Amino acid sequence: MRQASSSTLATRSQSGIKMDKKRIAIAFIVNATGTEAVNPIVIGHNKNNRCLRDWNTNKIVTYYFNSNAWMNMDIFSDWLLNLNNYLGKQDRNILLTLDNAGGHNVNVEVKNKLNNIVLEYFDPNVTTYIQPLDMGIIHSEKALFRKNLVRHCLEKIGETDEMVMATMKAKFFYFIALLNFKT
Repeated sequence: MRQASSSTLATRSQSGIKMDKKRIAIAFIVNATGTEAVNPIVIGHNKNNRCLRDWNTNKIVTYYFNSNAWMNMDIFSDWLLNLNNYLGKQDRNILLTLDNAGGHNVNVEVKNKLNNIVLEYFDPNVTTYIQPLDMGIIHSEKALFRKNLVRHCLEKIGETDEMVMATMKAKFFYFIALLNFKT
C-alpha cells in the first residue's frame, strides 16, 4: 500500500531507497460461483486505524490487528467462530476450503465448536491451480487499487508538481475496491 512502484518512468536510478514493509492483509471469502461474499477480513497494524475512524467498518470489513498485519491462528479462530454463529442463525452449513498457510491452523477446541462449518485443506502446492480466488479475483482488486492510486498521483502532480501519497489515502482506495468487490 505504501510501497513504491517497482517500475517507474524515472530517467535515472534511485539508489539507496528501501522498499516500505508496512502492509495490510486482506482475505476475501466467497462461494464457488462468486455470487455470495462475506465481508473481507482486513488485518492492519493498529487497533484504531486513522483511515477508518469515521467509518462503521463492520458494514464493510471485519477488521483485526497485530504487529505484523498477518493472519494468525487467534485471528482466524475468532473469525471462524463468528462466522459459525452467523451461519447457525441462518440455519446454514458450509464447506470452507483453505490453503495450508500457518495462519489457517485451528486447534481442536475450536474445531469441536464448528457445527456449521466443515474445514477442508488443499494439498500442498496445488492452491494456485484450484483455489478460485487465485484465479483472478484478487488480481482484479489489486488492479482497481493501482488504477485509483495512479489517478490520485497524477492529480497531485498536476496540482502541486509533487507526488505525495498518504497511507490513509491508499487504504481508502483499497476500501473503495472492496466495496466494488462486494457489489
